[in-house]
Amino acid sequence: MKKLIITCYLIGFVIVFLITCQKESRIQSPTRELPSQIIRNFKFYESTSGKILYEVSAESAYIYEQTRRICAFGVEVLFYNKDGTITNLSAQMGRVNTDNSNLVAQGNVIVRTADSTYLYTDSLIWDNARQIIITDAAVKIISAKGTLEGNGLISDAELQRIEIKTEVRGKASYEFK
Repeated sequence: MKKLIITCYLIGFVIVFLITCQKESRIQSPTRELPSQIIRNFKFYESTSGKILYEVSAESAYIYEQTRRICAFGVEVLFYNKDGTITNLSAQMGRVNTDNSNLVAQGNVIVRTADSTYLYTDSLIWDNARQIIITDAAVKIISAKGTLEGNGLISDAELQRIEIKTEVRGKASYEFK
């Protein structure tokens, strides 16, 4: 009789354990989308009416068709400005939303304009619809006019109209409006 009670407890414990493990495995292992394509020496162009707006180059890129995004590594972006100049962005990694062509750059992000103004940050977003750069991260801007630092930024691609959100510091001969 004692063996039967112990066996029943053991069987009950095993059943409860197995049910708990199944529930946890369903919760802890969400399905991860695999890339539909992996491309080396990747190039991507965004254009409107036949005019190239920007060009993304990367050492490698992972295309995720289901979620409509591209993840790229060793990224360089050339923005073709309205005045004919080019603004260059480099980053360790970037993402492109293929629905709206917004870009996210992360890791040692450097933006260099035609007039040699430099923006340094760890991440930023290119809002393609509004044609602006946005970040909440720390920023440093170095130009012939001086050096500015702060947190957060909104700017055009040419870094001509810059708004630093908070904690602005530095020395520069910029005109403020």
